[in-house]
Amino acid sequence: MSGLWVFVMIGLVPANEETRDEFLRRYGRATAAWATIERELSTLFWLVTQIKPAMAIKIFYSARSFKERADMFKAAIVAADVSDDVKTISRLLLSKTIKYNECRKALEHDIPNFDDMGTLLLVEGNAQVQSDEIKIRATNKRINTSQLNIVANNFHTLATIIFNFCTDMLLNKAPSPDKFREQLLQLPADARSKDPRPPAGQPKNQARASEG
Repeated sequence: MSGLWVFVMIGLVPANEETRDEFLRRYGRATAAWATIERELSTLFWLVTQIKPAMAIKIFYSARSFKERADMFKAAIVAADVSDDVKTISRLLLSKTIKYNECRKALEHDIPNFDDMGTLLLVEGNAQVQSDEIKIRATNKRINTSQLNIVANNFHTLATIIFNFCTDMLLNKAPSPDKFREQLLQLPADARSKDPRPPAGQPKNQARASEG
């Protein structure tokens, strides 16, 4: 965390401890929420491929990037010995996760900095020492401190939907594409856009992370 602290301190507006800690708390929630999505996807990968659990998890995480994991999962769905409904739902869940991965990449690669009002933002690193036009464009795509909570809640809601589908599969419940399609439609297209209502059946650890 010292690297972030030094970077913020050399900005035009010095960060106070409260601002820094709140930013880091929300940033941590969002990044942990993404890890939960990938954990649930790894479980779904096991259930769809019907590979032994220990081997399925190793295979899923052997891919070093999320894109590689998503590509591997998409290929596996084609040949999986599961119903068409299971394939449809799996593709819907994977498609939504791929869209949210754009926001996850911003969390991983963008740089914390201040705007003119003294608000901490995550902005693209390649906008530094560029023209005002490029800087404005990068600022418009930024993630601010308040949006980090929205991102975390959207990530956790998506993870919960995947978790619930995995639970249905483990209980041998007949899958309903319409049910999961409707749940995914309630999520915003952009993970930063609004705070969704967590679906019923949210695991306790995810419910705690959705608070405050």
